[in-house]
Amino acid sequence: MATLTLAAVEEVIADSRRESSVGNFPGALLTLRALDGASSSAYLVRKEVCRLRIILGDHKSITLTPSATLPIDQQESETYNDLLCIQLHLSRISGGGDIAQSLQSAKSLFQRYEKDVTSEELESTVLLILYYSLEVHYFWKLYGDGIPDPKIAYDGTFLQQLALHLTREGFYFETLELLEHFVKDSEPQIEALASSLLAEDNLAGTACLIRLAVIRGRNGDTDGVEELLNLLDQLLSDDHKIARIQCELISKRFLETSLNQSERTEQLLQLSETLSDLGDYNTALQALEYAAEVESTLLASGQTREHAVRIHASLQQVCERSGDHLSQTLFQFRNCDVINSVTGDLSVALNEREKLLSAPLCSKLPYFQRFHRRQWAEYFMLHQRESALRHANLYLEYCRNYRGAEEQSVAENMRTQTELQPARMSEDAREASLEEIRMRLQQGIEADKRNEWYISQVEKQLLLVEVLEGLGRIQEEEPEEIAQTAIKILDDAIFTCEKIKWESENIYLKFEIMFLRGAASDLSQSSITMDEGSQALSVRTNTNAYSLPSPPVSFKKTQCFQELMLAIRNESLPAFQRVFDYVWLYMDRPDIHEDSLRRAEFLNFKGMLYYLLMKYESPTIRQFWNIAGFNSFVKGSKMALECFEEAFNITDKVGKDITELNKSADTMTKLVSGQAYLTNAIELLIFEIALELSFGLDDKSRTWDWIQRSKARGLSNLLRSSLEPEDLQKGPDYLSLSKSLTFEDLQFIQTASARKLVFVDWISFGACDPKLLCFSFSMGRDETGPIGAREMIEIDIPMQDLKEAARRITDARMDSPDASDYLHPFMPLIEPLANSSEPGDILILSPTAPLHAVPLHAIILGSNQLLIERNPVVYVPSHSALLSCLQRLSAPEPGAERPDNWIASVFGAYDDNGRDPHTVEERREIYHSLENLAIDLGTTPVLGTNLTKTSFNQLSQQVNLLHFHGHGISDPDIPERNSLALGAPNETINVSDIAALNLHGSHVTLIACSGAVQDFSLSGDEPLGLFSSFLLGGASSAIGALWPIQSSTGRLFTRVFYEYFLRHLDRTELGPIVNLAMAVQHTVLEIKRRQGFETPYHWAPFVLYGAWFSGRKTGTW
Repeated sequence: MATLTLAAVEEVIADSRRESSVGNFPGALLTLRALDGASSSAYLVRKEVCRLRIILGDHKSITLTPSATLPIDQQESETYNDLLCIQLHLSRISGGGDIAQSLQSAKSLFQRYEKDVTSEELESTVLLILYYSLEVHYFWKLYGDGIPDPKIAYDGTFLQQLALHLTREGFYFETLELLEHFVKDSEPQIEALASSLLAEDNLAGTACLIRLAVIRGRNGDTDGVEELLNLLDQLLSDDHKIARIQCELISKRFLETSLNQSERTEQLLQLSETLSDLGDYNTALQALEYAAEVESTLLASGQTREHAVRIHASLQQVCERSGDHLSQTLFQFRNCDVINSVTGDLSVALNEREKLLSAPLCSKLPYFQRFHRRQWAEYFMLHQRESALRHANLYLEYCRNYRGAEEQSVAENMRTQTELQPARMSEDAREASLEEIRMRLQQGIEADKRNEWYISQVEKQLLLVEVLEGLGRIQEEEPEEIAQTAIKILDDAIFTCEKIKWESENIYLKFEIMFLRGAASDLSQSSITMDEGSQALSVRTNTNAYSLPSPPVSFKKTQCFQELMLAIRNESLPAFQRVFDYVWLYMDRPDIHEDSLRRAEFLNFKGMLYYLLMKYESPTIRQFWNIAGFNSFVKGSKMALECFEEAFNITDKVGKDITELNKSADTMTKLVSGQAYLTNAIELLIFEIALELSFGLDDKSRTWDWIQRSKARGLSNLLRSSLEPEDLQKGPDYLSLSKSLTFEDLQFIQTASARKLVFVDWISFGACDPKLLCFSFSMGRDETGPIGAREMIEIDIPMQDLKEAARRITDARMDSPDASDYLHPFMPLIEPLANSSEPGDILILSPTAPLHAVPLHAIILGSNQLLIERNPVVYVPSHSALLSCLQRLSAPEPGAERPDNWIASVFGAYDDNGRDPHTVEERREIYHSLENLAIDLGTTPVLGTNLTKTSFNQLSQQVNLLHFHGHGISDPDIPERNSLALGAPNETINVSDIAALNLHGSHVTLIACSGAVQDFSLSGDEPLGLFSSFLLGGASSAIGALWPIQSSTGRLFTRVFYEYFLRHLDRTELGPIVNLAMAVQHTVLEIKRRQGFETPYHWAPFVLYGAWFSGRKTGTW
């Protein structure tokens, strides 16, 4: 052809770039063919051709692209040669895995040109050199195991400058790749770039929108994908064929879920074929990846297996045509899973993987040696010990050479686990082997502890339990001794699990530990035989356990759980299918359905498996989902929750039955044992998971139910079960323990108040990164009748920060000028109440650990207004407990008559043996104030040495109000010893005595140091202290202090509170009651206004617990 001028060549290149800007890279390449044979500036053409072939993934053609005459300018010639060099190196990575050599070249070229990026104008050749150097580095990040870090240094500023230059030059594809590969959160920048380009009527913005749609699809934002595709449909014409195909791909992958999945897969296969014929191999591979992802969501069938084979064949064909042997090898490893799925024969896939691992490309790239782990897992599950051991050793060697020391420690666990599989050897040899492994494990555990390698440490501890069990059996030790040793190791392991940040591993290891610990506890506490004990503790036995043709007769929960998790973690579909079918077949046995506790155990097992399958989400794992019976996070979450809910109902009924069998025990013994039973580790873990799933579904009703089930369950259940028929004054019938607080219950509670009630819960959940949730609920009405308004907000504060802040709340700090600084960290906790409540609403707050000792009412909400200034506040251990408190009272009604009989008891004891002047004067002041109070209440006070346990018990019966002023005694180590000091020497009334009282709905005021402090060291927000004891003893409400207070402050509170209690009359109330919440609000604010009492120390400790109202004294209504 005729020689073209440089200007003409540049014009054709510009046309080509316009085509590529809208994703039409095959068209852009076709445009450049107009320059075939042009000798002038042929190197410019070659540069563009190679660029387009790299984008298209046509690596084979790059090496065949003819050379061109070099530029006359020497510097330009060198730069061109450098570009040619890095383009070839980049293609050789995909073509032959030549990362090491390519990386050295990339490092050298990057360092040569990196300073140029600060120039205002940057030549396009240099731009591409820098970009391709970074792409080589990106390949090293992905596949560069064993290749030293090239230390190609760049920062965010460099990346932004390079992206700007690439955009100016029209290299939009490279800009998007750079942002997605090297910027942590690229979505906002890509969105900004799209807006900027489209504002200039530059259709290159459509390429940004397409990339953005893929990112949003991956993140599950289907609404965002649909919005972008609608916009693209308006912007793209019919001439933009490739871009429209890309939009169609995205739609079929992320939006068209209502279509037949097989049809979607078929259409994606056809689109891939079209793209491959056009020469766009990268997009063709993307279409096939989408097809594989869609296919993985289908239940196994002949058609899905056919699709799997076709997808793999198409992948191989595209890779062959493009010369992408790196991707081809990766797909061949994936094809081993397809072989598993199609044939159900692990051995075929194992043989194929063996061949791949010895192939030249895998030998060249150490990255592929990681597949020895997969080989180990499948040989291990087939109980082929020697083959498993060989691959365990090869994987260990790979970790020693190319990975970190922590991964090496995990690999050593794999080898040890394999060594523990049964092998033919004498008992002496077996004992010697176990002793050697025991020593190795104990040394490894100590090393892991020092290095804080928590996953490896816990795995070794589980293996050590197995070794000790084996040694104990050989050495004929007592099962109880073996179990006690195992329990100590497992308790340490469960503590270590809390430090594991990888959530799926954290949960999996916790469950395995709990299964083992349960077996060990059974052994240590029963007369179980050695054979049964071995079966209970031994977790890896050699049988073809999962090939039974009929319903299995035995089930080893821990072993099955380990085998299932091993299959999941190593993505071995046939192994998972085999064990899954075995377990589900066993669960369907009639005797399992008849045994309540065993059924609950299996339901929790199922729910946990569904949950963990979703935690290990990947295209391959989605095939496991199909086996389990779900194909989406929503369906899987609902199935898991259904299992947990049914199991909860069963175990709660069993808990009630146990309480019924324990009638002769005292109330406190019932509470302590019930709390222990209901807060075992598995129960608490399931509560956390159920809350996480309900919250993830944005299911407010379910989230509310699980919050109510999980909080103070032991206390709430005992309060319900302790109610006698005559205690139920008005309201719903006795609610069975299997039900959580219902909508009707909340209606009943609201009917007892003239003011709107807002029920507020805080709850934390999450194994690795705990979330704090604030959930509020209030009643309203519309034209259809009563409705419930729910608000659910995640509080963005690390739980550890809250724990530290709560520990800093002390009486001394609350009396300091900077007391508000210590309360400030808790402000975000109450911020949601600004929207969910109105000023004057009664807030019923149910905190969670570590908030129980924090005066939430003393925190500022909004514009410098304390919560207690805005709203009356009540605290409850749970809203179920509140319902029980209310059921002891007569619900107020308009027009109700005042009570005919109202009794109060006033008690006081203050250091009657004390003789120092200060104590004598303080005692005189206290007793004088109590005498005046008794006159107002129409009773006679019991003071000093007259206050004995006998008089306290006798005068507490049938009272409407009980007031105590004296010393509270707390024992943080043994909260069951918490008590009130009486007047007789060394005489106290402790929590057990209080729980045995017969108060019948009394209100209790405790003016005692830390009277409101309760122990929450047991998980599950289970309280144990004076307040919970008084509720168990029949009280409906109690007032006390969160920290030690001065006696003068207590006297002031008493005077102001009872002034309101006896003399304030509010005819808007529904009946003859005292609104205790408003009385406390009035009293606290009045104390705060007094000179010398301004700090939170004086006014903030007083809290109301339980019901917000009590009956009025006769004659005051």
